[in-house]
Amino acid sequence: MNSFSINRFGKTLRWVLCTNFRSLLMWTIGAALVVFMCEMAYWKLATSHNSPFTMLQNFGEVGTVLFVIASVVLISSVVASINDKRKRESFMMLPSTNAEKYLALIVYSTVVCILCVFLALILGDTLRMAFLWGKDAMFGPRYEGECYSVLVDDDRWWYGIYAGREVRWFDSTLPLLVFNLFPEEGIASWYGIVNWVFYIICMVWIHSLYTLSGTLMRKYAFVAASLVFIILLVSFAKFVRYYDLVLFRSDWTEAGVYYNSQVGTVIYVLCAVLPLISIANYWISFRIFKGFELITNKWFNYDFHK
Repeated sequence: MNSFSINRFGKTLRWVLCTNFRSLLMWTIGAALVVFMCEMAYWKLATSHNSPFTMLQNFGEVGTVLFVIASVVLISSVVASINDKRKRESFMMLPSTNAEKYLALIVYSTVVCILCVFLALILGDTLRMAFLWGKDAMFGPRYEGECYSVLVDDDRWWYGIYAGREVRWFDSTLPLLVFNLFPEEGIASWYGIVNWVFYIICMVWIHSLYTLSGTLMRKYAFVAASLVFIILLVSFAKFVRYYDLVLFRSDWTEAGVYYNSQVGTVIYVLCAVLPLISIANYWISFRIFKGFELITNKWFNYDFHK
């Protein structure tokens, strides 16, 4: 079998899902309960000195950070589901090509698991909303500021989400969480288009880096990839500061009126270089996966001496 088959890929992915369904379900339920308990604990503290709007902002920011961290941890765990000797033996014996098996693991760790993380955030936040709504409906407000009216100017970053309406303790924080995950710029201008293209390219490069680390290493793949990422990020920041390079710059008048934007040359260079690095990372990762054996090194999934 040398050609790629969608049918075989689907069956391989189904095998991966069925094998890990119970543990994935338990982790999702557990994560949802943790989100619910943490939000309720913060709500209990926030009612005395914060408004509902401030609480939702904090939920959105913390939730965004946790979601990103959980996502890269799962991406770096691309082969963790077959680290067990019995699972790896069964997986290697599946009647499918290496490409189909590799893609099935990528889809499982990147799409299915991350969707379950987002589902856990939704369920936990929904439980908090339902509890506080029921409390408010049955017993009425107990604290000053239980209902908080907010009028937000159109130049603030949360405009369009909670602008000009009443914000309550039982409102959802998910719109803020989703909003924090993407660039604020629209695609109505060249500046906005480049901003989004660069964002997508960076996300693909980060995904390829953590995928490569997860495929290569049996232990501490997330730590290793994060160290590489931090070193590269700090080095790039020092390089930009030393040569005084421009990345993205928006100019405003003293009256707060926008009049100019600029995309630095280094951004165009990165838009050309990072996709090539990402392709190389995926290619190396796939080559490592093709060399998987039933018994491997304690730290690595690849035998460097063969």
